[in-house]
This record gives sequence, structure tokens and C-alpha cells, in this order.
Amino acid sequence: MEKSNKLKKILSPIIFVLTFVLPVLIFYGIIKFFTSPKIEIKESKFGKKTFSVKLPGESLRVFDEDLLNPKENKDFILTSWFKFRKLPKDGEKVILITKYDATTAYKQGYALAIEKNSSTGFRGSVFWQDINNNGRWYTFGEIPLVPGTWFMFTVSFTSNKHLAFHYTYELNNEVVTKLIGAYKVSALPASKSSFRVGSLITQLFDGRVGTISIINSSNTEKNLEDLIKANFDSPQNIPSIYKDDEVIFWTVGGENDLSKNSLKVLKVGKSSKAKNKNDIEQDSEI
Repeated sequence: MEKSNKLKKILSPIIFVLTFVLPVLIFYGIIKFFTSPKIEIKESKFGKKTFSVKLPGESLRVFDEDLLNPKENKDFILTSWFKFRKLPKDGEKVILITKYDATTAYKQGYALAIEKNSSTGFRGSVFWQDINNNGRWYTFGEIPLVPGTWFMFTVSFTSNKHLAFHYTYELNNEVVTKLIGAYKVSALPASKSSFRVGSLITQLFDGRVGTISIINSSNTEKNLEDLIKANFDSPQNIPSIYKDDEVIFWTVGGENDLSKNSLKVLKVGKSSKAKNKNDIEQDSEI
């Protein structure tokens, strides 16, 4: 009898946990799973016009010497959509966009990258340098990158001095835009190199490229958040918020340039028909 009572005392709390506590925990776990914030994937934003990058060198290239450079007394807005299949590893800097002179001493121009380290996570980086060696890589705050999810990155240079980085995504069907940092800079890049997007330099970008656009306008700093939201809401078409002469370049997955400039976009890669050596620049780490 005494042994039976002792056994009951031992089993009673276990039975209570299994009967009452565990089901409650499971229930709340399920509720939390389905109600916690989730970053949405919106493939329909681009239709079937995205550009897939799986191999080194696969990229979009626009051969223009000056048009895609920032202009003095004009605000510069570079917007790009990327989806990572594989995220950068610790210590990696994956360069996504370049327009800089790799063969010159100062490598003047601009570039966009995502880097990763164990202490700060994923961060955006922008290379911004002029012919007088003013400028460098500017690293911004942390980005909550998720594989298989579209993110829109925006680099803005406004009022001839403010270089900023923003990222935008959808969270629970709401558009979230974050300014993750800004620097006061004096450099104005003026590269003669081609504009390139995709798998560049030595680190491999593995994912998809969506809409890429460049805006040159005036006084955008006051309504920059509205412009970023307009770009996010309408990636397949140029938003009505812009005048024709403000849109310098706008391509959806490298299909066509929708701006009035109608720049030729070359798809470079293993499956591309463009094999002319003159079309391929030598990649070089910045």
C-alpha cells in the first residue's frame, strides 16, 4: 500500500502535465506558429520576367559610359530586387551590382553588396568613390535576409551629400521599409564601365534578379519614402509618380529597358547567346 501511494505521488504530476499542461503548450505553439509575423513571397510582382542566376558570371549588363552615373545637383535612386537561394556565409561579401572602373588606379564608380559575419549578421554595403579617390565601401545596418524571399534594396544619394541604404519587403501583407543607415559624403562617382547585375567578382550570387531601376531627379529627399513605396508597389511598370525624363533605366529581369532611353540589356551566362569577348569585362575585386 505504501509503495502504491508513493508511486501515485510520483506519477500524479506527470499525468497532470501530460493531460493538461502539454496540450495547452501544443495549442499555444500552433497558434503562435500561424499568427507570428511572416515575410511573404510575392512572385506575382514580376510575372515570369525574373532573371535566374546559378553560375559564376551569369549577369545582366548595360553598356553605357555615362548615362547611369549619378549627376551633380540631381538626386540618384538605385532600386534593385533580389531573391537569394543561398545566403552569404560568414566572412563573405556578395557583390550584386557594379558600375566601377576595375582597370583604373582609383576604381571610381559605385557598387552594391550584401555581406555576412557572425557578430552582426547580414548587412548592406555600398561602394561609392570618385576619380580623386574620395570614397570607399560604406557598410550599413543589419538586414533580416530570408532565403527564397524577395527583398527590394534602395541606394539613394540626395542633396549632393547623403548616401543612404534602405530595404523593403512585405510582412503580413503590409509593406515594410527600413532606413538602415546614411553617410554624409562628398564623392560623385563617374565611371565609364558597364552597369552589371548578378553573379559578379569572386563571390557567387545564387538567386534571382527582379526589377532594376535608376532615377535621377530633384528634391526627392522630402518624399523619398513615398518613392520607395511606389517602386515596391509597381515593379513591372514605371510608377506614375515619376516624369519621363526622371527615369534613366528600368528593367524587369533584364527583359527590356522601359525608360525612354531604351538601353540594351545583355544577358550574360552559360546559356546566353552573347559570347563576344568584347562584351565581357574582366572581373576584379574592389
